[in-house]
Amino acid sequence: MSLKLANGASYSVNINCDLGEGLANDAKLMPYLHACNIACGGHAGDKSSIHETVKLAIAHNVLVGAHPSFPDRENFGRAAMEMSADDLRSSLVAQIELVRDACSQQGIRLNHVKAHGALYNLMCEDPELQKTVEDAICCVDADLPIYAPLLFKSTRLKVISEGFADRGYQEDGRLLRRGEKGALITDAAQALSQSRSLSNFDTLCVHGDNPSALEIVKTLSQRLVKYVPYGEDHYLMQWPQKIHPNILWAVLAAKAALRMAFPNVKLVHAYCSLLIQHRDLDKIKQVIDASEIVEVVGKVHHVEVDYAVAELAAAVELSADEVIRLHSEPEYLVYFLGFLPGFPYLGGLNPRLHLPRLTQPKQNVAAGSVAIGGQQTGIYPQQSPGGWHVIGHTDFELLPTPFAAGDRIKFIAR
Repeated sequence: MSLKLANGASYSVNINCDLGEGLANDAKLMPYLHACNIACGGHAGDKSSIHETVKLAIAHNVLVGAHPSFPDRENFGRAAMEMSADDLRSSLVAQIELVRDACSQQGIRLNHVKAHGALYNLMCEDPELQKTVEDAICCVDADLPIYAPLLFKSTRLKVISEGFADRGYQEDGRLLRRGEKGALITDAAQALSQSRSLSNFDTLCVHGDNPSALEIVKTLSQRLVKYVPYGEDHYLMQWPQKIHPNILWAVLAAKAALRMAFPNVKLVHAYCSLLIQHRDLDKIKQVIDASEIVEVVGKVHHVEVDYAVAELAAAVELSADEVIRLHSEPEYLVYFLGFLPGFPYLGGLNPRLHLPRLTQPKQNVAAGSVAIGGQQTGIYPQQSPGGWHVIGHTDFELLPTPFAAGDRIKFIAR
């Protein structure tokens, strides 16, 4: 879900969280996350909790990482342990494999590894410890990236640089040790301020055991905005990379506020981004920071569909009746219109119906075709080439479009 900028660089904002540690808030946090790091027995967690957390991640389209540590449940992995390199490597391999196997059994791939606690911090200071961690990851899969501090360097692994929203930093860029004043940030506004002050990170972490974790991720999802020059006279504003109603409300609030401030400028939004044809960045930031975020209550549209799902049902290994039930059951939220004039991009598709787009797009998709692509569903308002899986047809009047961002669509099987 990263965007390609005009200069060819990738740009994205995402939030990750350490989960599967026996707390009660995993299900509440997961909808806001791009990735999660699952405790795999060293400091917390077991085979059962790993499988349940992977299942929850799949349901919310969240990338799964292994979160190994020193094998020290008594200290929650936050104390250094004296171990031989061989013993530590064996322990880390076993931990990572638990998560890898749970992913494989549920039909996904392990995305990354992130060390926990004392191991995470000490591997940046001790070359031999870093080598042991890298050896363990390479034993499992040398292509697995590692989530690591901004100061961490590796010639063997792809490094995803990580910043922390809820941990204090020393002047040299290292984390304050737990127990020191300011080491843990529990105020959401302060966490937002800290996140805005960080630079050069690929992913931003909030700890699942932070008592304010849910409040922090909600605040970040709506108020953590990155601003990037886009072409010669545009700015791209990017919210955390997640299809989530709370993010849509923030995007729409920003769009409405900017339209009032700059009545004649071009504004185009997507799931979690907004493009503006304007170059006064300070003014843009002021307007967005002052925007009032409220839920948009739009119209509800009932769209009758003649379903034809045999091909998709075979692909997702469900009966045709079950596919129709799963697709017609939700009330979908219209996030934006695009690709074709009036094409509604809808959020809320059941994860069991998520399916990659066609490898070979069809040349002529009929107007009124209801289709699925990835974790999205939508309706083709006119005949067009298309790479989504067509699952039915509607005679609902689509041109001019009756839909707007914030509306809901309810499909009704005929």
